[in-house]
Amino acid sequence: MAKKSGSKQVAVTGVWEGQAKEIKKKERRESSVLCPHVSRGAVYAMGLAYPPPGILPVDESSVSALAVTQDGELYGATSGKQACMFWMPRPFLVIDIGEIKGVKAVAEDLVIDRDGIVYGAGRGKGDPLFTYDTKEGAFTRYNDSTGSIKLLRAPFRNDGVAGLAISWDKRTLAAVGDKTGRICLLDLKGRTTRTLPCVSEEGEAFSKTLCGAPDNSFYASGKDGELIRISIEGDVELLGNLLPCRRGKSYLTRASSFAVTSSARVYGGTEDGYLFSFDPATGKVVSHGRGNDIPDLHCLAEGAEGVLYGVTGRGKSLSHLVSFDP
Repeated sequence: MAKKSGSKQVAVTGVWEGQAKEIKKKERRESSVLCPHVSRGAVYAMGLAYPPPGILPVDESSVSALAVTQDGELYGATSGKQACMFWMPRPFLVIDIGEIKGVKAVAEDLVIDRDGIVYGAGRGKGDPLFTYDTKEGAFTRYNDSTGSIKLLRAPFRNDGVAGLAISWDKRTLAAVGDKTGRICLLDLKGRTTRTLPCVSEEGEAFSKTLCGAPDNSFYASGKDGELIRISIEGDVELLGNLLPCRRGKSYLTRASSFAVTSSARVYGGTEDGYLFSFDPATGKVVSHGRGNDIPDLHCLAEGAEGVLYGVTGRGKSLSHLVSFDP
């Protein structure tokens, strides 16, 4: 509103007390709706993009991959006009590591080897692997410093990388092609690579993620959601066990995430939204159902007390956080 004071007009802006009360009442209603869905722990959100406190431009801050060290430090990679890496040495402190030269989109996995080196990969055609040595970063009360991101040769000449996994002994890296489903194995000690044939024929569904299991083999899914075991020597074995799916939809079934818990049990999520577990010794698959009717259970991770967390829905669909207590 505006009021006159003598010959001058004074503009007055703000909200009146009654309106402020209505806003507070609405906020309380919204929080009362949300609270019952959070039964344990807490979820925090913070921005990476400008304006402050963000550290990355808004078109370079889409988080695509995360990894946590044994000391609890978080490393991440983003996609956008330019892919970047960031580091969280402690909660609510984000440090920009730098740009990943020549890469716009990154694969949905970061892995860490036994020497503390983080590995990631570009998702574009012919994009390279990249590494970052966690020992090069330093954080003090008054200053922080980071090392440099190094580029390695591309796993595929005519394809990008959809997913990465590291073997249980932390000595072998596996990458799956984004368009072809081909597997590339990288010996981290000798830096030698081996490209395997496609695990699925053209037109068949294949998982764009891999799992490094406690038996030191890699696992993926192929035609009709069948589990595939890949040894670090490059031997491929079809296990004959199928992932859970809706009736009649097996031809579309594939794994969209894997997680190995502290008890060495392997869990996975499917693009239908099912949670499953399997025993690497027998290959037996157990279905644990769906958290909701939204497809694509991804981002599986183990929380406190062995509880599994994941996200359903991605892209333009509404995402939901789900949990499973074994």
